[in-house]
Amino acid sequence: SIENIEIRQQLQQQYRKIIQQAKTDFYMLSLQTAEEQRTRTRLNYDNEVNKMYSIHHNAFDFTILPLKMIDLIQERCRMIGERIQSVYNYKIECFHLKLQKD
Repeated sequence: SIENIEIRQQLQQQYRKIIQQAKTDFYMLSLQTAEEQRTRTRLNYDNEVNKMYSIHHNAFDFTILPLKMIDLIQERCRMIGERIQSVYNYKIECFHLKLQKD
C-alpha cells in the first residue's frame, strides 16, 4: 500500500480518468459498430427489395405475387424499419446520457 496520501490520491484520480476514458472509448466503439451494422442491414434490405422487383418485372406469368402484394410487403417493411430506427435513436440517446452521467 502507498502510505503517502498525496501520491495515493493522485494515483486514484489517474485510475479514475483511465477508467472513464475506457468507458467512453467502449461507448464510442459500440455506437460505431451499431452504425456499421445498420448500414450493412440497410444495404442488404435494399438489395433484396430490388431483387424482388426485378423478379416481378421479368416474370412472364402470374405465378408470382401481384404487384399490389409486393407494395404491401414493402410498406410493412418500411414501417418495421421506422420502428427499428426509433429503437436505434433511443439507444443512442441512452448512450449519450450514460456518457454524460459517468
